[in-house]
Amino acid sequence: MSTICGLFHRKSGEIDRSLEKMLSAMATNGLADGTQWAQGSVGLAQGESIATESQHHTLPGYDNLTQLAITADARLDNRATLGDTFGYNSSELNKLTDSQLVLRAFRRWGKDCPQHLLGDFAFVIWEPQTKLLFCARDHIGVKPFYYSLTPEQFTFASDINGILAAPGVSDNLDESYIASSLIDKFFAPKDRTFYQTISKLPPGHTLAVQPDTIKLEQYWFPERAPSVCYRTDADYEAAFLELYTRAVHDRLRTQHPIGVHLSGGLDSSSIAVLAARELKRCGKPSPPAFCWLPPPTKKNCAELEYALIQSVCTQERLQAHYLFPSPEDIVATFRKDVTREPTVGTLLNEEVVQQQASAQGVRVMLSGWGGDEGVSNNGHGYFSELLLNGHWRQLYREGKLNSSHAWKVILLGAVLPILHPKAPNVVTKLRNGKSPFADRSFINPGFAQRVKVSRRKSYRATSIRQTQLQLLENGHITFRMEAWAASGRQHNIVYRYPLLDRRVLEFALGLPAEQFRLGGIRRRLMRNALQHLLPSEVCWNVSKNDLIRCNALLEVVSLALPKIKNTLITDQASLNRDSYIDIPRLMEQLDTDTFMANPRLGNIRPALQLLDF
Repeated sequence: MSTICGLFHRKSGEIDRSLEKMLSAMATNGLADGTQWAQGSVGLAQGESIATESQHHTLPGYDNLTQLAITADARLDNRATLGDTFGYNSSELNKLTDSQLVLRAFRRWGKDCPQHLLGDFAFVIWEPQTKLLFCARDHIGVKPFYYSLTPEQFTFASDINGILAAPGVSDNLDESYIASSLIDKFFAPKDRTFYQTISKLPPGHTLAVQPDTIKLEQYWFPERAPSVCYRTDADYEAAFLELYTRAVHDRLRTQHPIGVHLSGGLDSSSIAVLAARELKRCGKPSPPAFCWLPPPTKKNCAELEYALIQSVCTQERLQAHYLFPSPEDIVATFRKDVTREPTVGTLLNEEVVQQQASAQGVRVMLSGWGGDEGVSNNGHGYFSELLLNGHWRQLYREGKLNSSHAWKVILLGAVLPILHPKAPNVVTKLRNGKSPFADRSFINPGFAQRVKVSRRKSYRATSIRQTQLQLLENGHITFRMEAWAASGRQHNIVYRYPLLDRRVLEFALGLPAEQFRLGGIRRRLMRNALQHLLPSEVCWNVSKNDLIRCNALLEVVSLALPKIKNTLITDQASLNRDSYIDIPRLMEQLDTDTFMANPRLGNIRPALQLLDF
């Protein structure tokens, strides 16, 4: 991973020390480490690099023949295919960096080049002949890309601090975004930020900026993924396992130590096994496995969560590192300014992992994040699909396999999701004696009344494929990766996600519904394909509950909140953005007993991080 930034004075102007200021704002050590290239009104810069793929890595790059310049944070998976296309032999290809291949792809295909690139990337290319600054981001948004655009200037960077350090960029907050994020903890648009003048280049898009024009275009359309058809289940399983193995192996290309997440679930366990075996085949050490759990004790070491992890570690001879945050760690995470650094709830666990992994020299972390949205989807929407397609007998049989009261399964799993996206959740809360319409956010009522709140688009669950497309569309995947990238960079760690590989995702989107759910088996293709790879207890475990982690996290948060409350009481007069928050209600929830009686962690975190206390 590399930080990139740059400026384009669209009308006139020369590049001064602005790039140095932007690099300094993004540098984790506070120094403007990096290199710069400038030509007239355009300047490109490259900052710190983590787990660089090539020893010949020098950016920004400039091609004397074509006069093209590039800055890039790129890791390509289809190097061999590109090498064949461009006529390079293996020796020549090995000398080329991924960014040089990106530049060669632009020379061949122009603005269509991202369609021919597989991997994780964010890059900017300057073409002086047409005064074009061409920007592109990978299909799912692994690599962050922020920008600010005015008629006079275009500014881009890998993080928001870099943008705000550039001249002429306003730091005025977008109050509509603030209100939406407080009211809906899952609010995560793929193109907006907390700042009025700062946007994100959406995943799977390109941006062509010229002095008088700007054109945003989408190049990856998940809904266009072709159908996947094989004769037998065994054929589906073989095809998937081949793609999946390749996706994992491609993400092992680095000279630096690699770590893996391990929760004992299908996704993380299979990645850990495939990575460990390939590293062993190459004569490299096994990856350390990092787990979001407190260290096991004699009393709980036999609990399911620990038993699943240990079965994988025993099979592959991996060392499990159980890491859990302290109250002080929680306080530090809550003190982050969410407007400048994207932050998600999972960082409450992951930042401790980052600290330990970095101390062990790990620079690349493989994560199973994204599997639920793709090939290991649990089949949500399947019952509705059967109902709408007239497969009522099959629907009844599947309902009976899930419950002795098939009609309840059909009502909650098939009928209600068609009527309204939130209907099943409303009914479930009512059955549990909870109000589905209670306002649980800590937004200041007066503020909420005076701003326009944006709402996420609602989808009816009419099929598994529709559910997958909705999950890819709503932005939470990209936002989480942006948050992990920003936090990981502070610890010199870059993340890679095999299950979000473009080839694996398109394969998942093309599968028939029965490969996800049939005969009462959820995640059917994954389980069948991995049954000879994983311990049986992992492969066929149907529980996704992680009660040990969740209960332990609530307990440690409850110990951290009084510390935060004391700080807020002391500093209340100097709090930033307190007009957005209902401070009295928030203060009430910061008492340990009050919090444990009614945990509202998903609402407390964004409120505190917005305060920037």
